[in-house]
Amino acid sequence: MDIKEKTEKIFPEVDFKTGNIIHNAFENSIFESENLEHINLSNNLFKVEYGNNYSLSIGWYDEIRMFIIHVYQYHKSEYVRSFPMEKRLCRNIVSLKSNLQECITNIEIYKFR
Repeated sequence: MDIKEKTEKIFPEVDFKTGNIIHNAFENSIFESENLEHINLSNNLFKVEYGNNYSLSIGWYDEIRMFIIHVYQYHKSEYVRSFPMEKRLCRNIVSLKSNLQECITNIEIYKFR
Protein backbone atom coordinates (compact mmCIF):
# COMPACT_ATOMS: atom_id res chain seq x y z
CA MET A 1 0.00 0.00 0.00
CA ASP A 2 1.49 3.37 -0.97
CA ILE A 3 1.46 6.47 1.23
CA LYS A 4 -1.62 7.98 -0.46
CA GLU A 5 -3.68 4.78 -0.08
CA LYS A 6 -2.61 4.41 3.55
CA THR A 7 -3.60 8.02 4.27
CA GLU A 8 -6.99 7.64 2.56
CA LYS A 9 -7.67 4.58 4.70
CA ILE A 10 -6.76 6.37 7.94
CA PHE A 11 -8.28 9.78 7.12
CA PRO A 12 -11.11 8.97 4.65
CA GLU A 13 -13.09 12.10 5.51
CA VAL A 14 -10.16 14.54 5.31
CA ASP A 15 -9.55 16.47 2.09
CA PHE A 16 -5.85 17.34 1.86
CA LYS A 17 -6.63 19.62 -1.10
CA THR A 18 -3.37 20.53 -2.90
CA GLY A 19 -1.14 18.91 -0.28
CA ASN A 20 1.56 16.36 -1.05
CA ILE A 21 1.73 13.74 1.72
CA ILE A 22 5.40 12.97 2.27
CA HIS A 23 5.37 11.04 5.56
CA ASN A 24 2.77 8.83 7.28
CA ALA A 25 3.79 6.68 10.24
CA PHE A 26 0.26 6.20 11.60
CA GLU A 27 -1.01 2.68 12.18
CA ASN A 28 -4.69 1.82 11.66
CA SER A 29 -4.95 0.35 15.15
CA ILE A 30 -4.64 3.82 16.70
CA PHE A 31 -7.89 4.87 15.06
CA GLU A 32 -9.74 1.79 16.26
CA SER A 33 -9.15 2.63 19.92
CA GLU A 34 -11.00 5.37 21.76
CA ASN A 35 -8.55 5.23 24.65
CA LEU A 36 -5.17 6.84 24.01
CA GLU A 37 -3.88 6.07 27.50
CA HIS A 38 -1.55 3.25 26.52
CA ILE A 39 -0.26 4.17 23.09
CA ASN A 40 3.39 4.84 22.37
CA LEU A 41 3.97 6.85 19.24
CA SER A 42 6.60 9.02 17.66
CA ASN A 43 6.44 12.79 17.71
CA ASN A 44 7.05 12.60 13.96
CA LEU A 45 3.94 10.86 12.62
CA PHE A 46 2.71 12.71 9.59
CA LYS A 47 3.78 15.48 7.20
CA VAL A 48 2.11 17.20 4.24
CA GLU A 49 3.74 19.86 2.06
CA TYR A 50 1.82 22.65 0.32
CA GLY A 51 2.69 25.40 -2.14
CA ASN A 52 4.38 28.66 -1.06
CA ASN A 53 6.57 26.71 1.39
CA TYR A 54 3.78 25.68 3.78
CA SER A 55 3.77 22.39 5.63
CA LEU A 56 1.60 20.61 8.15
CA SER A 57 2.90 18.05 10.62
CA ILE A 58 1.34 15.85 13.29
CA GLY A 59 3.17 14.41 16.25
CA TRP A 60 2.31 12.53 19.41
CA TYR A 61 3.66 14.07 22.63
CA ASP A 62 3.76 11.38 25.27
CA GLU A 63 4.47 13.74 28.16
CA ILE A 64 1.10 15.47 27.65
CA ARG A 65 -0.66 12.46 26.01
CA MET A 66 -1.85 14.52 23.04
CA PHE A 67 -1.43 14.87 19.32
CA ILE A 68 -0.15 18.26 18.18
CA ILE A 69 -0.71 19.66 14.70
CA HIS A 70 1.77 22.31 13.55
CA VAL A 71 1.45 24.51 10.46
CA TYR A 72 4.70 26.10 9.30
CA GLN A 73 5.84 28.35 6.50
CA TYR A 74 9.44 27.81 5.54
CA HIS A 75 11.63 30.78 4.59
CA LYS A 76 11.93 30.98 0.84
CA SER A 77 15.73 31.27 0.63
CA GLU A 78 16.50 28.64 3.27
CA TYR A 79 14.73 25.49 4.29
CA VAL A 80 14.49 26.62 7.88
CA ARG A 81 11.06 26.66 9.38
CA SER A 82 9.79 29.57 11.38
CA PHE A 83 7.69 29.41 14.49
CA PRO A 84 4.41 27.58 13.87
CA MET A 85 1.68 29.67 12.29
CA GLU A 86 -0.81 27.35 13.94
CA LYS A 87 -0.54 24.84 16.75
CA ARG A 88 -3.47 22.61 17.69
CA LEU A 89 -3.56 20.25 20.67
CA CYS A 90 -5.81 17.23 20.18
CA ARG A 91 -6.83 14.94 23.03
CA ASN A 92 -8.52 12.31 20.87
CA ILE A 93 -8.94 11.05 17.31
CA VAL A 94 -12.16 13.01 16.69
CA SER A 95 -10.45 16.24 17.71
CA LEU A 96 -7.39 15.35 15.60
CA LYS A 97 -9.47 14.85 12.44
CA SER A 98 -11.57 18.02 12.84
CA ASN A 99 -8.55 20.19 13.68
CA LEU A 100 -6.63 18.66 10.79
CA GLN A 101 -9.32 19.69 8.29
CA GLU A 102 -9.46 23.22 9.73
CA CYS A 103 -5.67 23.59 9.45
CA ILE A 104 -5.74 22.40 5.83
CA THR A 105 -8.45 24.92 4.99
CA ASN A 106 -6.39 27.68 6.64
CA ILE A 107 -3.26 26.71 4.68
CA GLU A 108 -5.20 27.02 1.44
CA ILE A 109 -6.21 30.54 2.50
CA TYR A 110 -2.66 31.51 3.65
CA LYS A 111 -1.13 30.39 0.35
CA PHE A 112 -2.89 33.11 -1.60
CA ARG A 113 -2.19 36.06 0.67
